[in-house]
Amino acid sequence: MLGRGKLAIADKSYFLHERDEKGNLKSKIVEVEKGVEIELIPLADGELSTLADPKKGYITISTHLVSPKITPDELEKYGKSGKIKRILDKMLEVSGIETR
Repeated sequence: MLGRGKLAIADKSYFLHERDEKGNLKSKIVEVEKGVEIELIPLADGELSTLADPKKGYITISTHLVSPKITPDELEKYGKSGKIKRILDKMLEVSGIETR
């Protein structure tokens, strides 16, 4: 960042998620609870609305959960709601989306 006095000009990374050479969003490894990590791809702003519909929400979560790989059907049929909420909370966090 370039600075002018105490102010600094922001890098693009301040506003945009990191992408690979093909333009795909880069995944991040995050801890969902002590000793348990998952790998997630941040949500693009346009995908946020899909989380309001349960069926589409499971698809979105499954698509962005790189590891472990869990299908939308598995999430819906066998998922533990508290643990799925942790995935969603971390997904929103790595996406820079604040929840209130």
